[in-house]
Amino acid sequence: MCLEGSDMSDQSVQSRGTRKALMLLVGLVTSVVTFAVGARVASAHHANIAASTDCSGIVSWTASSWSTNSNLEGANSAIQVGYGLENEGDSDLDDDNNNIIDAGENPVVLTTGSFAAFKPGSDPKVVDSFSGTFAWPDFGQNTIVVYVIPIGNWGNGNTSKPLYQAAVTRPSSCPAVPGATIDGSCVNNKGNVAVTLSNTGGSDISLTVKVGSAAGVAYNVPKNSTLPVINVGNLANGSYLVTVTKTSGGATVASKTIVVACNPANPGALIAGSCINDKGNVAVTLSNTGDFDIRLTVKF
Repeated sequence: MCLEGSDMSDQSVQSRGTRKALMLLVGLVTSVVTFAVGARVASAHHANIAASTDCSGIVSWTASSWSTNSNLEGANSAIQVGYGLENEGDSDLDDDNNNIIDAGENPVVLTTGSFAAFKPGSDPKVVDSFSGTFAWPDFGQNTIVVYVIPIGNWGNGNTSKPLYQAAVTRPSSCPAVPGATIDGSCVNNKGNVAVTLSNTGGSDISLTVKVGSAAGVAYNVPKNSTLPVINVGNLANGSYLVTVTKTSGGATVASKTIVVACNPANPGALIAGSCINDKGNVAVTLSNTGDFDIRLTVKF
């Protein structure tokens, strides 16, 4: 999908190789600066875009104006920001020499903001930036582009609408983020412990599950996954400390004390007879003080 803009001038366009060189990887955070795409030259009237992400999976971005001069030339009432998949294709010009801008595949519009002009006293200024965040999209890709394009005219009447975009790459070495839930129940008159292990991080991790005094069992939890429920059953009545720890180092991920008090069904019945309107009546009251359901049959 392509977005269309008007003619651009004044500044040479950077090559894709140069654009990729602009990507800055610092620790577990990736951030980028903006580059123009579209024509052979870039307009002085433009919006910049900077974007970054980290292991949290949240993309942060800031759109800013090319000018904060007091003549308000950098003001613009409509600035669109969005994102899409990185596209290796080149941009081109249409028959009217307007820029056909490629904002990547599957572009999604995030918002339309503005670089507002205001005049406090005799000192005109431009509110020259606005920011936002969004969750990393489920595109199945490690790199996306965040783009910005002017929709309105500039404060000095200029109608240039070049698109600038920034490529953002997810960090490749995010740590594991383990999690666990622990629940208890009664199954066939015996206690059962159900443990669910998860990992929302970018690396695999081994977790050890220990129930009471029994030996712990280690489970490998791949990155970005949740294992099927682990059931530890046939437990006698009593109190069990259930722990989930990192196999390496022993740090506790979750712990819970499960009290097993699984009593079998304990049915009871009260039967009483009476006369109502010269007719016999039998009243039966059924009860069950146990921990399990039971089906009782009443026969007259």
